Parts: sequence; C-alpha cells; structure tokens
Amino acid sequence: MISRTQHQTTRFGYLDLLRVACIFYVVGYWHLSEYTPLQLRPGGKWASTPTVVVLGIFVMMSGLLAHRRGWPDRILSYSGRRFIRLYPPFALAVVIFYLSHMITGITAFSSLLVVSMIKGPPPKTLWFVVMLIDFEIAYILVAYLRAYRMRWSVFACGIAGIVYVYVFRSGADNRLLMYALPFAVGVYLSNRIYEKRALVVASAALPISVAILIIAGKDPSNSLTSIPFIIVTSYLLVLSANVLYRANLFDRFIRLLAYAGFAMYLSHRPIYLAMSKLYKPAGTLASYLYFLTIGLLIVVTSSYALQYAYDRVSTSITAAVVERLSRRRERPGQPVLPD
Repeated sequence: MISRTQHQTTRFGYLDLLRVACIFYVVGYWHLSEYTPLQLRPGGKWASTPTVVVLGIFVMMSGLLAHRRGWPDRILSYSGRRFIRLYPPFALAVVIFYLSHMITGITAFSSLLVVSMIKGPPPKTLWFVVMLIDFEIAYILVAYLRAYRMRWSVFACGIAGIVYVYVFRSGADNRLLMYALPFAVGVYLSNRIYEKRALVVASAALPISVAILIIAGKDPSNSLTSIPFIIVTSYLLVLSANVLYRANLFDRFIRLLAYAGFAMYLSHRPIYLAMSKLYKPAGTLASYLYFLTIGLLIVVTSSYALQYAYDRVSTSITAAVVERLSRRRERPGQPVLPD
C-alpha cells in the first residue's frame, strides 16, 4: 500500500493525466458533436454510458482531492479558498451562458444560488459545476459538525431531507443523488485508495454493477440504478490511471492542460457557439476538423490564459485582504477578529 506522503507526491501525475483525458472527452468529443454535422455519438439508450463514467471520475477525484489532507481544521479558511477557486469563474460562466441564450433568466438565477439541481431547471452543462459546489458545501458542513455531539442527529435529518426531496419533490434532479455517493466514496477512499481490500471488492462488484444496469434497462445518464456502476468503474479507472502513469517528457504538458481544465469546462460551449456563428465550413469532415483543431486550440489557450489571469488577480486580492486584517489585529485597542 502506498503511504499518504507518496499519495500526495503522485497526485499531480495520475490524477492530472486522468483529468486531462476526461476533459478532452467532454470538450473534444461529446459536446463537439453538437456543433458539427459529423455525428460521432453512438445511438441508443446506452450511448451515454461512457459519459456517465467520465463524470463519475470527475466527482470521485473531487472527493479525493477535497479530503487529501484529512478534515480541515480551519473551516473558514478552507471555505474561503474553495469559494474563490470555484464560484467567481462559475458565476461568470452563468452570465455568459445567459447572454448567449443557452439558459433562461430563471435558470441563471437558481444556478447562482446553487439550488438549480434541487429546484430546477438545471443549466445546460453548468449543472455539473452547480452539483460540485453543492458537494463542497456538504463537505464543509460535515467537517464543521464533526466537533459536536449531536452531529449524527444532524446527519440523519440531512439524509431524511434528501429522501423527502427525491420522493415527494418532482423538481429534484436524479443526477445530484447519482453523483453524491461517488463523491462520498472519494472522500472515504482518499487515504485508502491503494488498499488491496478495496481493489478486490471493486473488482468483484464490477460484473454485479453491470448486471444491475442491464436488468434495469434505463438510460444510465439519469437513473439511480447507475450508482453502483459509476462508483466501481470510476474507482477502477482512477487506479488504472496511477498504474499507467510514468514520469516522462509530457508531464509538464499534462499539468498545463490539467491546470486549464476547469476553465475549459466553463468556457468551451460559448467559444464553440461564437465560432459557429463567425465561420463554419460547409463540408461535414471539414467542419469537424475545424472545431477539433482550431476550436480546441482556442479553448485550451484561452482557458489557460483566463485561469492564469484569474489566479493572479484572486491571489493578489486575497493577500491584500489578509495583510490588511493582520495590520488591524496588531493595532492596540482594536477588537481581534475571529479566525
């Protein structure tokens, strides 16, 4: 079994490699098919199965990374970092989607309040980010409640509330519950990811999860029967990525793409939409190659630039705020602010 220290040192290798593969599946294949006449998506109700697995991997990696150092001791500091990392770029993407007429005003408003997965309709594409933010809020709440004796009562009430929403409220999106368990499993396995017992259980559960999926016979993209399959396949693919990863000349390139991944997910649809309005080749193959080459290049480069610029600005603002608060604490007679 790999130690926790080794786990953290290899994090930028296999997880970044897996994240790059997943984001290019979404940006360069699944969503790209909507902007070109060349349709590469297979037909039938099972067509979304690979996409379900890819999203499950994203969610499980989010749980792994959220808990990679254990439960946060400074809840307020952790919450602030996660808010700065996720919410402002997401909010900007919601505004762009609204101005591009990809979502309605009601959907944009409920998405900014991160309740659109419970009180629909969820936004196109951005529903996934809404869901991730909801999971982060739940993680922070659990981390905060761990210090209190009545935490299990609160957890029980939370689970009862989830059951109530999905049984009695038709507006709730099944995908919120579908991917909540993979996130929780990612948190649980964060420091147990390489345990032999977990690998044996997952390998044995794989055919069972596939059987459940086939017997249910429902579209995997919006069925709760997909949950075992999502958890098992995501976990096994995370392990497989670690086995396949080796330090090589492409390591820096992989990290660059992984760094731009979140911005790529937020920005690719508006970029593709703008490109299709500005110019679109007449031929089917030419249209696909246009988006696959020039489109992807624009998405990658602009996303990296946007992410880099945002990180510089947010880091400067955060540092200025921290410095100002530190000076205020040092002044005699001033009240000490809580940490």
